Amino acid sequence: MSTKHIFWGVFRGGRFIPEDAPAFAIKASKLEGVRVKATFTKPGVKASASQHGFYRATVLPTIAEWAGYDATYQGDLDAVHTALKLRVFGSEGRKGLEVVKSHADYDVEKFSEFLEKVLRWTAEAGLYIPEASGGTE
Repeated sequence: MSTKHIFWGVFRGGRFIPEDAPAFAIKASKLEGVRVKATFTKPGVKASASQHGFYRATVLPTIAEWAGYDATYQGDLDAVHTALKLRVFGSEGRKGLEVVKSHADYDVEKFSEFLEKVLRWTAEAGLYIPEASGGTE
């Protein structure tokens, strides 16, 4: 089974400079002497305003209300948002400190994956989420 590690960074002087140098160094040290495949891609286009708008104005409040939270209170919406990110993508952590990554920098593809998984989960739970008007691309 192969493991995929994704690191963001930039190239300077022909060298890759990772944004999270300590994590990159830890992963790289475990691969010492191992043949690997490296793929470099430019980041995709950030998720659209309509995607975020549909999620924030329709999906999130609908789920919050269904789950018994106050869909008009930002603190409850934030809590439900964090719970959804955990449910869909899990968490990352070091030394026992679990962190839920922000989706603010997701590209269109990653945000679409997030929305698709959230909507699939709500459908399986029997919760109807109205469709976005005008699409979410």
